[in-house]
Amino acid sequence: MDYSSVAIQKAQETNPGLTFLCDDIFKLFNIQIIDTYVALEVLEHIQNDISLVNKIPHGKKIVFSLPDFKAENHYRFFKNKKEIRSRYTRLDIRLIKEFKLIRNKYGDQNTIFLCVARKG
Repeated sequence: MDYSSVAIQKAQETNPGLTFLCDDIFKLFNIQIIDTYVALEVLEHIQNDISLVNKIPHGKKIVFSLPDFKAENHYRFFKNKKEIRSRYTRLDIRLIKEFKLIRNKYGDQNTIFLCVARKG
């Protein structure tokens, strides 16, 4: 799901066997056919991310990523796995994998946390 019809069109062209939705993410949770929710580089951009996570139906899987760095358009960032687990207590987080990014212009090496969880 994306709010951009251009992004959806590109996704469909690249992955013709999959279904993509162009809509508001908060409307997503009335759709019963979804088995796994994917939120890569999304939650840190949503002010009320906990409200969004709470809308995921019980037992459904979610794959999401989070940054360890502050940015102008980030409401939050996480310095370690403990901070992620502390914020998203409604999720049974089964895996958090760290990926180091290329050093930025200040010499900092940032990290993206890739998480796999199930809504408890």
